[in-house]
Amino acid sequence: MSRTSTIDSEANPRFRSWRRQVEAGRRYRDGDLALVSGARIVQEVLATHPQAVRYLLVPRGWVPSGGLEDLPAHVEVVYLAPSLLRELDLFGTRGPLVLAAPPPVEPWEPAAAGPGAWIGIPFQDPANVGAMLRSCAGLGAAGAVLLPGAASPWHPKAIRASAGAAFSVTLRRAEVLPDPGELPLIGLDARGRDLRTFDFPGRFLLMAGAEGPGLPRDLEPSVTLAVPMTAAVESLNATVAASIALYAWFTRGPSATS
Repeated sequence: MSRTSTIDSEANPRFRSWRRQVEAGRRYRDGDLALVSGARIVQEVLATHPQAVRYLLVPRGWVPSGGLEDLPAHVEVVYLAPSLLRELDLFGTRGPLVLAAPPPVEPWEPAAAGPGAWIGIPFQDPANVGAMLRSCAGLGAAGAVLLPGAASPWHPKAIRASAGAAFSVTLRRAEVLPDPGELPLIGLDARGRDLRTFDFPGRFLLMAGAEGPGLPRDLEPSVTLAVPMTAAVESLNATVAASIALYAWFTRGPSATS
């Protein structure tokens, strides 16, 4: 059965630590806990990644439908005063929150990358990072590579936008921009080749531009692809464009996703 505790004061050291982590924004550091909110996402993380969950933060008087016996024994249930829970509940869900220990993000080694589609993530907006990770999970990407300057996948906004997929996607971190000589690099650009005519290689890194500036000027992709679209808009959101390209790869059949 899970342990329980109660925190009523904002001076409590554990609460202050959790609040600092939430306020840290995208400056997530290794060892920090990730905040998960939203009833469905909380339930999914508890069900699919129970080993990562450390604390279940709940309002005083809360009782789970199945009782505490259904929770993993290592999860501590912390009853918080309403005002304290509101401070951590960034999205006003009014429900239980989870603090989880994310898996480590290993360094990116292109030579060791397995087959399939790897997605380069340059986005500084954590919501865009989360949305891209959701597409990665749903469309069978081999993994995602966090590029220099990218927001943390463990930011509360990223986890919420990913619908919890951040815990399921293989993540790597690159300290420098990728070299197309190490792995085929496919860039997305409106002036590129129509992606509908492109035969994807067995393994590659797909990279959309960052919000605003697009692809870095000193990046030289092996090929650039364009998403065909009407003239009604100048461009698509980068995560949308990358998701469409990933879908194009995914739908080519078993040989593309194996």
